[in-house]
Amino acid sequence: MNNSISLSPRTKTRLKHPNAVFCVAFHPEGKQLITGSLDNTLILWDVATAKEIITLKGHGDGVSGVKFSPKGDRIASSGLDQVVRLWETSTGSMQQSLSGHGVYLTCVDWSADGKMIASGGYDNIVKLWDANSGANTRNLVAHQGTIYAVSFSPDSKIVATASHDQKIILWSVSDGTQIRTLNGHTGPVEAVMFSPDGKSLLSVSADQTLRFWDVDTGETKFTGNGHSQGVKSASYTPDGRHVVSGSADSRVMLWNAETGERIAAYTGHDNTIYGIAFSQTDPLLATASFDRTILLWDIREE
Repeated sequence: MNNSISLSPRTKTRLKHPNAVFCVAFHPEGKQLITGSLDNTLILWDVATAKEIITLKGHGDGVSGVKFSPKGDRIASSGLDQVVRLWETSTGSMQQSLSGHGVYLTCVDWSADGKMIASGGYDNIVKLWDANSGANTRNLVAHQGTIYAVSFSPDSKIVATASHDQKIILWSVSDGTQIRTLNGHTGPVEAVMFSPDGKSLLSVSADQTLRFWDVDTGETKFTGNGHSQGVKSASYTPDGRHVVSGSADSRVMLWNAETGERIAAYTGHDNTIYGIAFSQTDPLLATASFDRTILLWDIREE
């Protein structure tokens, strides 16, 4: 990518669920897309044709989060039914149910080394799971509010957690100790994500801002202002040079990750944007919304 990029929505190939869409993720190879909805299902889509491949059924309530395994052969989903479910991508069959939270779950992530899964929810606890055995290996307890987001670092050594308590905590995956707490947001922190090089952290909040953090120092590098309502989702581009955010104001915003500068704002959805994902193989972005649709956006170099 060059100095800047722009986004162009494929409004004619809008993907749809019967109810609000909370989460979206691209397969590592880029040919498939998975979405999770308040309709209790996940749908696996063919990106090239925008056609449904299979519907994954098993959750007893809305699906709040979804991630592919690094190899793409499995899928992890979190649900309002209090369970993390693991699925086989090729068949859509459910392999395991990970129980223990006992409350609504809001988020799930899969470590880049494929070994660990993290989940969080309304019990204020982050659980780490062995991705192969399904065993709950560790509980991370410190937040004083609902966990809204979990994110593993690219080297799988750190997990970042974001909460209604307005804090972000960085934890050591190996021993569960707290590395540092990031303070600065003045509202619940809705999403968090490491940059591709692992040196920076991105967070978004109900306080209508994005924050770019230095992982080593815990200091805020930039604050992004521009959304008129709470920011619900965000993601780095694969090269780490740009960020896209989604908000309750129904807008998608593009930012320079190296300066925190807002580049552009886009419309396309009619309601809150809860999920954002970039393809790792093609210049393509997906956004998921409470308006029951998923939009694909072409990324163009400027």
